[in-house]
Amino acid sequence: WVCFEVASVVTTVLAAMTLEDDEQIDDMTIGLQMQQFLDEWHFRVLNANMATTWNRTETLVAAMDLFEAHGLVISAEEKWDLASGSEDRMVDALVSRMSPQLRRSFEHFTLQLQLIISTATRVR
Repeated sequence: WVCFEVASVVTTVLAAMTLEDDEQIDDMTIGLQMQQFLDEWHFRVLNANMATTWNRTETLVAAMDLFEAHGLVISAEEKWDLASGSEDRMVDALVSRMSPQLRRSFEHFTLQLQLIISTATRVR
């Protein structure tokens, strides 16, 4: 999947752009950033007509695949379980699994993904 390769490149590039090691990002901030990304993600999936082949659960699992490529530790079974429940519960569960390093680079990572996704949907 192209997004996995892109996520790997973006992760490497963003390693130099992280916040100071002692800076902590609270759950609410990360949760809001994740929710904002997911809102954009859903919009782009609909806009690219991928919604004709992906349902809500598959769309969320694909987003979690990208988070996993960025360093989030989560099993395939957990992804499907979280995606089939409420989005609030999923966001809370994902945020609780994020390491401090992942939290520090998450905003930059999602902004880069949004740029890539936006570009890819325009090219299509």
